[in-house]
Amino acid sequence: MKYQVLFKSGGFEIENLKTQQTSKASFQDCFNSKASSKIKGKHYEIKPRSTWGDEFEVYEEGKLSGSIKTNWQSNVQIDFADQSYIIKNIGVLNGFYVVEDDKQHELITLKPHFKLKRLADDYEVTKKNNHENVNLLIFLSAFSVQYYEANMYL
Repeated sequence: MKYQVLFKSGGFEIENLKTQQTSKASFQDCFNSKASSKIKGKHYEIKPRSTWGDEFEVYEEGKLSGSIKTNWQSNVQIDFADQSYIIKNIGVLNGFYVVEDDKQHELITLKPHFKLKRLADDYEVTKKNNHENVNLLIFLSAFSVQYYEANMYL
């Protein structure tokens, strides 16, 4: 299944290309280090944990439910109580991102498409495996890739 992530001023939209359903995420500060979205009726927030911008906390309905951080290999790691995910940058030129679970199964890929008019990337997202909460994973992955790419961590 294919999705599209479109970055716009103040946030981004995740669109399911098959069903045309859209979920929106908004940035809550000028550095794009805080974001919120409503996914399947639940409110999610991402807030920075450290002043260096390398760790974030994920809140579900106001309760801490996970974290986002870079590891020593410059990959992004998303942790929840029962599951971990790694976002890997594949390739240098025309590169893309792969999201894997802790068993190294590919779940989604994010391929950037640079838009010169906005000087920003949009992403084509392809779902590889069935995952029960793919919209949340796409939201967290798109936020992470955009933030770290803008800050040149990946």
